[in-house]
Amino acid sequence: MVFSTLVLVSAAAATEASASADPSRTHHGLYVRLAAGGSYFSDAVESDPLPLIGTVSGTLKGGAISAEAAIGGSIAPGFVAGGALFVSYLPSPSATNASSKGAPFSGPIGELDFDPTTITVIGPFVDYYFNPNLGFHVQGCVGYGLLSFGEGNQPGGGTLHVNAQTGSGLAAVVGGGYEWWVSESWGVGVLGQLMMGWGSGDDTMSHTWKHQVLVPGLLVSATMN
Repeated sequence: MVFSTLVLVSAAAATEASASADPSRTHHGLYVRLAAGGSYFSDAVESDPLPLIGTVSGTLKGGAISAEAAIGGSIAPGFVAGGALFVSYLPSPSATNASSKGAPFSGPIGELDFDPTTITVIGPFVDYYFNPNLGFHVQGCVGYGLLSFGEGNQPGGGTLHVNAQTGSGLAAVVGGGYEWWVSESWGVGVLGQLMMGWGSGDDTMSHTWKHQVLVPGLLVSATMN
């Protein structure tokens, strides 16, 4: 999804670059971005050994809603730095490959349905416009990630239950897109984005779980700069 977006915006950038840029429209000064769109959430999960069933692992997946809010300023024309907040909300995740190992009752677990899950990333970011007068740009952020993981249950009244939990750790966001000027200061466009997170946390029974999160997404962006 992100790769396809970058191919499309690269083609758009090449087309516009061939035309004369309006020098009165330049990316500089105060920077504010709001973006939102659809994404696909994937969380590879592994527990510490649990009583009787051992180490549980599986991948939580599902469609999600992603958003970004960023504020900063131009260090140089077309080069921006600041702080950003990224959020991805997964309303109805599920895992179909859950299993356990290393204990008397280990084995395939089957499908698990989970309550809503959210990952939030906050940290410093940079955004670079290859031509300060045009709209092709790439962005990156390295920061702190917080995962709120909903309860999980087997569908149809199964007996296995996964407790709600929170986790935290290192996170990063990379992306690229293209924006078209709609006024002297505002641009609107598309943004391909990949959110990543690596961390761990305890559930409500003090069992520790490790998480590796990937969230590719396609957003609509509006930027003042």
